[in-house]
Order: sequence, then structure tokens, then C-alpha cells
Amino acid sequence: MAISGVPVLGFFIIAVLMSAQESWAIKEEHVIIQAEFYLNPDQSGEFMFDFDGDEIFHVDMAKKETVWRLEEFGRFASFEAQGALANIAVDKANLEIMTKRSNYTPITNVPPEVTVLTNSPVELREPNVLICFIIKGVRKSNAAERRGPL
Repeated sequence: MAISGVPVLGFFIIAVLMSAQESWAIKEEHVIIQAEFYLNPDQSGEFMFDFDGDEIFHVDMAKKETVWRLEEFGRFASFEAQGALANIAVDKANLEIMTKRSNYTPITNVPPEVTVLTNSPVELREPNVLICFIIKGVRKSNAAERRGPL
């Protein structure tokens, strides 16, 4: 079965364009990040701007105002906290929609089951040798069968 020239030519053009993207890629020197979060059931949100890993400002949701990390930032720039509050309101609405779509099935916090296997009986305030520390689930139910070197 012969391959027609049109698909081969199309593949060649795509390959050339894809390889050119690498050479045309923008190498960033600085990165500005806008991060916003809404947490439920805490009913709290966070909105902040970050420049190269350093916070520029965040919005205090309780006071509904912009809090600059350095006072000098607020002298040459401004940010209306109402814009952040509107974004957080959208985040809250989106979270409520997603919660409804998931049938309101919150994850229940279960305390971890801890099993400590020692070399000899444990005595408080005396040095002990810890053989094994298991956080969750052991297949064998008999403690005697679980002992042994690991």
C-alpha cells in the first residue's frame, strides 16, 4: 500500500513547525503568579500576587483591603480589593457547584492505625530498639506472625 504525498507533506510541515517552537520559546527571567483559593467548610479564601517567589501583596478577606508585603509597593502600585473579593465569590460558587455534582460526599478524617514492633518489651524512659513502625493496615492479623527482621 503506497502512502500518498499529501499526508507525508502534512506530517513534514507539522514536524518543522513543532521543532521551530523550541527555538522560538520565550525564556522567562521573572514570573508573576496570581493565586486565589477558597476553602470550605472554613468559609475562607486567599488572594495574592507573587513575583519570583516573593509575595507582593495579598487581600485580607475580613478587612476587605489590600495588604502590601512592603509598604513601598503600595506607593507606586495599587490594587482594588473588590476585584479579589469578586474572584473569591466566583471561586466559592464554583466550589459549591462541584460539591453538588459530587453528591456531597466529603472525605471523613480517620485517625491512623499505628503498630509498633520492638525488639524487646518497651520500658518508658529507657532506650528501645524499634524494629518496625507500621502506619496503616497489616495483612496478617496475629501479632506474633508479624515479628521478625525486615
